[in-house]
Amino acid sequence: MEMEALEQLRIKFKGKDGFGMDMNDSTYLRYLRARNFNVEKASTMLDETLKWREEFGVQDMLQNWMEVLEKEHSTGKMFVRSFDNEGHVIIHMKPRFENTRSHDGNIKNLVYTLEKACKCMVRNSNENNNNENNNENNNNSVISKPPQEKMMLVIDFDGYSILNAPPMKTSMQTLDILQNHYPERLFRCYLVNPPWLFNAFWNVIYPFIDPVTKLKIQFVRESGGAIREKFSNFINVKELDEYLGGDEKRPFDPSIYLNGPIDL
Repeated sequence: MEMEALEQLRIKFKGKDGFGMDMNDSTYLRYLRARNFNVEKASTMLDETLKWREEFGVQDMLQNWMEVLEKEHSTGKMFVRSFDNEGHVIIHMKPRFENTRSHDGNIKNLVYTLEKACKCMVRNSNENNNNENNNENNNNSVISKPPQEKMMLVIDFDGYSILNAPPMKTSMQTLDILQNHYPERLFRCYLVNPPWLFNAFWNVIYPFIDPVTKLKIQFVRESGGAIREKFSNFINVKELDEYLGGDEKRPFDPSIYLNGPIDL
């Protein structure tokens, strides 16, 4: 049944432009899983994503959005850095560094970050497969592992206030993009020490979160050695950011981050 559903999507979308998204079995399977292998619903969902990517200009974001991205990234409020032990790329969000409160700017910043995260996972998976093949002395029997497709989101609520909280419109569109245009991408979302102020926002947005996504969200109310112990269970302490108790202390440099390859 699953292979039949996959074949139907292959046929329907053969030759279609993904507008910067790979149109391959990995993509088709993510949309099928998101719709419980209902081909009609998965097809509609993917069609809507392709229409959104074309209209939003995702494929040409590096050419057309750079001025906006430079401003949005200047404070390091959202960035991709490191992987957990299973190869899930980590997106860090720090609301206290909100610097524009621009709805359009923040959404473009989000999409750039998600695109970068996806490309970083592909590169990391390819490098790991190459290393494993080399360790096996190029044995032809070695089968490459499929690329890791899911990402980890860590939101640091230190310094969170009503002044830097995102507008509800931005939050709702963020949720819509994550759930409808990047399906089956979230591995886990950690909300680190959210203050009581966050509760009101959470109560409003919670009913709109997909039931499967809800299961992936965890509240973390720890600090110091306790938070280091928790996150070091699945992230190497050398790659664990300092605010999570790790040894990674590199400051965020927006010029290096934006001007380097998007998959690094």
